[in-house]
Amino acid sequence: MLLFRLLTAACVSTASVAAADESVPGPTDVASVLSRMHSLGSERPEICIRGVVTLAVADRVDFAVQDATGGIWVTAADIADASLRSALKCGHEVEVRGLLDRGGFAPLLVARDLR
Repeated sequence: MLLFRLLTAACVSTASVAAADESVPGPTDVASVLSRMHSLGSERPEICIRGVVTLAVADRVDFAVQDATGGIWVTAADIADASLRSALKCGHEVEVRGLLDRGGFAPLLVARDLR
């Protein structure tokens, strides 16, 4: 429980990537995010997840993140710092904030911030 509170506090304190009038919740587990997909319609809510990189290729802008509840594909094409994207390796713990999207094949997270 203490770890959850610390992670939530860390994510909320870095909410500067969101517009001042938007309220972005702290890290959400992947299973909860995926369970919302059927009710999204055309919405693209902003979410924050924390997990471990399970697939990353240096010359690509997308990667996979998994937590204890499931995994999700992340595209980081909108992250301006290409060196940050290319430094990702399997096993790195990351916090990703971005827009949830239905994707063409499976749900994905369009990253706006990566830590």
